[in-house]
Amino acid sequence: SLKDSLIIQPYSKIALNSISWAKNYASFEVDSTNNEISIEFIDSTNGTTTLTAVLTNGIYSYILLDNLIADIQNKLNNMLVTSTAKAIGLSFTVEVDSDNLCNIKSYQNN
Repeated sequence: SLKDSLIIQPYSKIALNSISWAKNYASFEVDSTNNEISIEFIDSTNGTTTLTAVLTNGIYSYILLDNLIADIQNKLNNMLVTSTAKAIGLSFTVEVDSDNLCNIKSYQNN
């Protein structure tokens, strides 16, 4: 009987007669150190304009991942209400791909 945790590294192999486990899902914390996404628009006439989306602070677990994705997408799209010409017709979608990577895609209507 083990009294301490047995750490098995990813892709390791181990032979067991029986096993019982609990999985802790990783969480991601959004706070004042990482809650901003900024985008710069460079225009030869008006110079550089920076727009910033401020995300909702909180701890997002695997179960709440959809809430974080929705917050990112909504905040990015809401910041586009601006007089910056290059932002007109721009929109963002945020999704998690099959490799569990978060992709932020932008689309521009002409």
